Amino acid sequence: NAVFAVIDRLNIAFGEGFAPGSAYRSAGIPHINDTVGISRKGLSNLEGYEKDMEVMAGDLNNINGILAEFNQEIQKIGEVGSFIVGISDQLRLLAFNASIEAARAGQAGRGFTVVADEMTVMSSKTREGVNSINSILNEIIESSRLVNTSISNCGDTFNKSKETFEDVNKSFREINDHSISINERMNELSSVFEDVA
Repeated sequence: NAVFAVIDRLNIAFGEGFAPGSAYRSAGIPHINDTVGISRKGLSNLEGYEKDMEVMAGDLNNINGILAEFNQEIQKIGEVGSFIVGISDQLRLLAFNASIEAARAGQAGRGFTVVADEMTVMSSKTREGVNSINSILNEIIESSRLVNTSISNCGDTFNKSKETFEDVNKSFREINDHSISINERMNELSSVFEDVA
């Protein structure tokens, strides 16, 4: 009587025509075993992907650190450029003073005039060179800022996808646990029916 009650419940659960025995076992249990295997494989793939995501997160953090150091080095180059511009300005002032002294000295100061003119040219070229360097540095700083922003956006997107991944991983674990549980119950039922038959 109890066996028929179980069969009636299984008929309701699986639809009419449920018949215990080898036909049922060959039709139902292998599919559940396949599902458990697929679930385990998917879970293993997700765990591998999770490790890859952790490596990527570490790489993003390292890149941010490297860019911060890079920007500091660029700032130092800019400071050296400012120092050179200061020297250039002093050189131009010396050239101006030398030309004044050369004018006062008359014919005897002609050599100073030539030196003063050369110093003025050197000062102007130095300033132009430093301005070019500063222009390039500013472009590098802007590019670095854009890269920094892009990496920051990647980090934000990565964190969002990590949350989604954690939800998927949790769901997959639940599916795996349920598949194992169903498999165990089906095996138990199969054993019960074999004993009854």
